[in-house]
Amino acid sequence: MVTLLSNLQSEHTTSVQGPIFVHKEKYEQYRKKAYIENKELKVLVTNDGELITEIF
Repeated sequence: MVTLLSNLQSEHTTSVQGPIFVHKEKYEQYRKKAYIENKELKVLVTNDGELITEIF
């Protein structure tokens, strides 16, 4: 998680939104807009600065 957050784009380091918890189907949609993803933790950050995590 630390690696993911340390690689945020500069505009998102102070304005990241979330976490936003979504189910698998919605998570897959957000993956299309992601620029950083931790597949093991099922966490990503979109180009819009949204911190998304998949819930089961």
